[in-house]
Amino acid sequence: MRKWLLILRYIVSDWRLARLYKKGEVNSAGGSTHRRFTLAQSVDYIIQVFREYFLFGSLSKEAVRGAHILEIGPGDNFGVALQFLIAGAATVTCIDKFYAERDEAHQATIYRALRERLSPAEQAEFDRIVRWENGLARFDEDRLRYLYGLPLERADETLPSASFDIAISRAVLTEIPEAERSFQVMDKLLRPGGRMLHKIGLGDYDMFSGIGYGPLEFLTIPETVWSRMASHAGRPNRRRVNFYAGIMKKLRYETQIHIVELAGRREPAGPGRFCLDSIPAALQEELARYRPRLAAPFRALSDEELLVEDIFLTATKAK
Repeated sequence: MRKWLLILRYIVSDWRLARLYKKGEVNSAGGSTHRRFTLAQSVDYIIQVFREYFLFGSLSKEAVRGAHILEIGPGDNFGVALQFLIAGAATVTCIDKFYAERDEAHQATIYRALRERLSPAEQAEFDRIVRWENGLARFDEDRLRYLYGLPLERADETLPSASFDIAISRAVLTEIPEAERSFQVMDKLLRPGGRMLHKIGLGDYDMFSGIGYGPLEFLTIPETVWSRMASHAGRPNRRRVNFYAGIMKKLRYETQIHIVELAGRREPAGPGRFCLDSIPAALQEELARYRPRLAAPFRALSDEELLVEDIFLTATKAK
């Protein structure tokens, strides 16, 4: 009974958010990542995210220098965008469906602490991008542009075609119900030879696993019910690994999908794991218990598709 009460709560919250968005209310606490971090954790997180794009995407400094970058879902902080600009990117355009609520004074503290981690040359570049007004950070809008209220699946209505060299995101694409459309839009916005670098979570965002259910519980809910729970609230679209592989093949991208985490396992792997050589016995047993209860779209899927919870997708568009 507790599960269905939880489902009802998610349905109601999704309905409320849909109504607010329809009325033009785009503020949200959903992307306020740094609200829960200490200052040191915030800076560490920014640096980690930036480094992972290079690590998983085999991204070179030469590829970044002079590049026009699209960041999807920056949330409440532009630290990653700043890092790319300091590394030589010409521009970074940040887009978000919602405006992530933030404390501007706290964000300014984070930017100052980030600056302290930079080399003197990098600090000089930082100072060319960031200016201070009454203690708050303001950015050179010719280099760092922020567009909120603009969902990725409609970004091609605002942004010019073939205007970006690199598209990046972290824990965002899983929140888009129109998942295939989102990749079609990015393809339209990327220049020939452009690259996508996306970290994509395939888990349940702790919707059920965070309160004691197993990591696959969210895959037992019928699709018609799930769509009413997750269409507007930034919750997982439940797309699995093969969906992403399939859409990239359809778009003719050279693609690698790194497996970062498995369901229920907080043991992230680095780049280079592209398939599961073996599945821990405990996970096999848990999956066997779940299979009879899985919703229709997931019953015929392989063990790997069901158990992979976190991936890093890197892809290059044909020239």
